[in-house]
Amino acid sequence: MTNKIIAVQGNNLSKLNPITDTSIFLASRGEKLGYKIFYYDPKNLSIINNKVIAKGNYIKINYLKKRFYKIVNSSQLDLSKVKFILIRQDPPFNLEYISTTYILDMIKNKVKVINNPTAIRNMSEKLYSAKFSKYMPETIFTREVIEISKFFKKGVDAGLHFGIITSADGDRRVTNCRRERGGSRRKSAQVENRGGEPAQIA
Repeated sequence: MTNKIIAVQGNNLSKLNPITDTSIFLASRGEKLGYKIFYYDPKNLSIINNKVIAKGNYIKINYLKKRFYKIVNSSQLDLSKVKFILIRQDPPFNLEYISTTYILDMIKNKVKVINNPTAIRNMSEKLYSAKFSKYMPETIFTREVIEISKFFKKGVDAGLHFGIITSADGDRRVTNCRRERGGSRRKSAQVENRGGEPAQIA
């Protein structure tokens, strides 16, 4: 039997901005619908005795206070007993992130997990879009600097502009570019450096 509980898997509460972070908004709305909110850090998710267990806190949200949340009590909870689980932690999409999706896979047929952990793992935010390339601006996915340079040159020759950020360590990253030219030609690019993972242009 499930309880009227929403479990939120997210980042450290004390570091969230209640004005801009939609995780807090979702939790607040859940409260107003009569749900208890159980908040836990992904690192505190475990499989114990073949059960998916999370150590976390029941919280209450109050936007009127500087500290926007109150810890009601700490608990260890069998997540198969909750009504919904919201996966809300930020990237990087690293091994820890992937591991939590495998753990939550164990109960996704018992509890509504949003978003589906299998889909999170299998449908990369950037790379999955390659399946829909015929509907997209000209796009490449690569970690090859030469290919990136060629893509930029082609765009510049076509009269397009690219936004480039240079970090403190001199690492140049293209954040995005999208500009229509003549109402018909359009390109977009995004390069992300993820500490050894393939750079992506999308």
